[in-house]
Amino acid sequence: MEEEKMNLRLDALKRSLSENQKENGELENRVTELEGSLHRH
Repeated sequence: MEEEKMNLRLDALKRSLSENQKENGELENRVTELEGSLHRH
């Protein structure tokens, strides 16, 4: 029973980490775009 709860929590944390890493990558791409735009002006 406790092990099942731990596994569910671990799965939720893994999903959260994956989503955060995806969001971080998107933000890094946006920063790169904005830096490029800044250098062109």
